[in-house]
Formats: sequence, structure tokens, C-alpha cells
Amino acid sequence: MSLRRLVAPFSALLLCGVVAISPVGATRCAGQVLRDAQAPAADRLPADDAVVARVNGAPIPFREVKQQLSSLLQGREVPANAMPLLLAQGLEQVIARELVAAEMRLKNLKPTPEDLKTAEENFTKNLARRGVSREEYLRQSYLTEVDLEKVRYWEICWNRYSRDLLTNDDLQKYFAAHHRDFDGTELRVSHVLLRIEGTQDQGTLAAAAQKAQAIREEIVNGRLNFADAALRFSAGPSREHGGDLGFIPRRDRMVEEFSAAAFRLKVGEISPPTVTVFGVHLITVTEEKPGRIIWQDVREQLVAAAQVPLFRQLAAHLRKTAEVEYTGLIPRLDPATGKVVPGS
Repeated sequence: MSLRRLVAPFSALLLCGVVAISPVGATRCAGQVLRDAQAPAADRLPADDAVVARVNGAPIPFREVKQQLSSLLQGREVPANAMPLLLAQGLEQVIARELVAAEMRLKNLKPTPEDLKTAEENFTKNLARRGVSREEYLRQSYLTEVDLEKVRYWEICWNRYSRDLLTNDDLQKYFAAHHRDFDGTELRVSHVLLRIEGTQDQGTLAAAAQKAQAIREEIVNGRLNFADAALRFSAGPSREHGGDLGFIPRRDRMVEEFSAAAFRLKVGEISPPTVTVFGVHLITVTEEKPGRIIWQDVREQLVAAAQVPLFRQLAAHLRKTAEVEYTGLIPRLDPATGKVVPGS
């Protein structure tokens, strides 16, 4: 099946929204988080070159999962009990990327010398702007020079491959369906945070979500107001202020799952239980400052957002006929139940 046939109803797909593949959290480098992780224990993490999975025979080294987490965490801290889930999700993302990369190789997509030259120039400029040496960046990102070249090939080819499918009409429809995500809207939000004791897995998440749902029903039915619920039940420091977190933009302030859930709400609505690496949240919007940015001004952001559901759809399609073997060295997701299967 050709990709164009696969994504024929793409305008409808775009209306489904964008959800981050993995959660992110607060303030240390991903390497330190990995070293501090309690489960699996830091001394049981495999070597960088250890094969953690094979995709149609192609080995996936643990280093690539670490690279994925480093890219997603962006130097932010997460609770140690979230690490098994993060590792499992990171592994799934690497597997999905390998499936799509193999598809692009079949189509003989390659960067041009000009593409690679531009990528190197932009990379050097970005490092200089951040005041980071090339060696330090590679070390923090768990990348070798070969890995960096592989990442560049991926980014250049995927951008070319996916952009061929995204028309202006697609982007306008996406913007219309998700305009608050892009037009500069800010929301004033409050939350109730329930911490998760023990390892984050389907069982502990379900128990915390069930408790959050019971609290939500009390609020919705008028037996409890949101501020009192925050004071009584929330583990967050904002509990003393009725859970108020002030105004937030769509990006760059809160973790993605939180922001995405908040921006799906109208003023006065309460979210269903929302899971992040910090626990389970109930979120409400108390005020909105509408944005005024038009779609043409954020075209590149729209393209980047629309690439996410496209990537997922393509990877899911390719996964149906792929041979994926897990070696058991790190946690993985059970495809039937979504539960985390511990590593050996």
C-alpha cells in the first residue's frame, strides 16, 4: 500500500490532535535521571551497545533508547518510579522510527550534499548560541559522530517525506481544529495532583485515576468546590492557593500531557484524570486570554505538529507486518495490555 493511499483520509486524521509520545518533567539531565533511577536499578541498566530489540533483524542498541529519552526530557527531572514506563515508551519510539526509516530507505530517500551542509551549519550555530561545545553536546545526548549523522539523515528524509503529504488545506483545517494550541492563547489553570506510590504501571495508575475520578464527581455534583478539593487532596504546592497555577501558554511551561489536557477544556470545565510523570491530575480552566496569531504565521509549527499523527499512523501500519523481537534487557510495553513488562 502506498503512503498516499494509507493517508488518503489525512484531513480527518489531522483533526484527532497531537499527543506527546512520552511524558517529560522538571530539572536535571536525562543521564542523571537514568543513573538515579530506582527501577530498573542503575547498576542493572545495560551497556550502551547492548541490543534491547531487533526490528526485522536490525539491532536496536540501548544507546538509542537513551538518546531518545535525552531528546524528550530536555534536561528535566522525572520521578524514579516513572523510569520503567519511560524506558518502555522510549524503546517503542525507537522501534517506530526504525520502521519508518526502513520504509524511506526502500524509497531511496537520501539527503543531498546541500542538505547535509545546511544541517551542519545550523547545528554549529545552535551550539554557539547555547554556549555548548560539540563534544559536550554529544556526551550529554549519548551521541557519537556516526549517531549524529544518522539523526541528520532521519530528520532530513522524514521532513521531505512527510511535507509532500501536507497541503495548505490540511494545515488550515488543523489550525481551525486546534487554534488555541497555536494562536498565542493563554489559560489560567488550577489542578489537583495525586502522587503515585510505587512504580508507575497500569495498576498504580488505575488506582490513582479511580481516586481522582471520585474527587471529580464530587466537584461536578456540587458537593465539593475545586479549591477545597485541592487543599484536601492535592500533593502540589499550589494546594494552598486552591490549586491555582496562574496563566500558562500552550508550550514550554508545563509537561505536554498537562498542557494538552488543559487546552482541550473550556472555562469552567474539569478534565478527566490526566496522567503525567508526576502523578494524576484534575485540571480546570478559570480564565482565558485569546490569542491573535493566524495560521500563516505559525506554518512551520503546524507542519511539525501534523507530522506527529502522520508518523504514528505510518509506524502502526508498518508494525502490522514487522518482526519485532525484544531481548528483555529493559522494560517494554505489552502490546495486548499496554502494561509495562519489567526487564531482566
